[in-house]
Amino acid sequence: MSRNLRRARRQFQNRPSYHHGDSLGGRFSFAAFSEAHASLQFPSKMFNLVLVAPEIPHNAGAAGRLCLATGSTLHLVKPLGFSLEDKQVRRAGLDYWKDVKVKVWNSLEELLGEAAPEQVWFLTTKGATAHWDINFNRGDYLVCGCETRGLPESLLSDFPNRLVRIPMAQDGTRSLNLATAAAVALYEGMRQVQ
Repeated sequence: MSRNLRRARRQFQNRPSYHHGDSLGGRFSFAAFSEAHASLQFPSKMFNLVLVAPEIPHNAGAAGRLCLATGSTLHLVKPLGFSLEDKQVRRAGLDYWKDVKVKVWNSLEELLGEAAPEQVWFLTTKGATAHWDINFNRGDYLVCGCETRGLPESLLSDFPNRLVRIPMAQDGTRSLNLATAAAVALYEGMRQVQ
């Protein structure tokens, strides 16, 4: 072992330990955290994440992994800009892709015909209501548009009270990555229903 590696190891072993929560009078225990996390039971159908005409395979793979992590179902609305057999989809979903609940629809109209209108929320930069101001419920559909065009204007004008916006800094980016936006909204929904 090199002298530098031995010195670094000694410094690491001799450093004072820091425990989250000390300022609150408690000590953070990773064992307790792991036990509490393991005890969380997500219903088999938490939410429905819908990607309308996704173009980038990595986003679909990341969304699939997100759905698996949250007990949600991934809905993909054609046309897809890739094949579900694409190695980039599988790579982004890692070895979890085979376990993701995926439903493919021929059109958004077909999917909307199966969903109750009060369960559908459209994620868009054009929405007036912030995602944390929505009252999400188990089984809700969180609908995301394609990466380059978003959701169709006609759809947005048909459902003005169902548009959800993720707030961003005024001079920042014009939009978030599709998988990132989906995660933000999905985990807000989960926070509310837990």
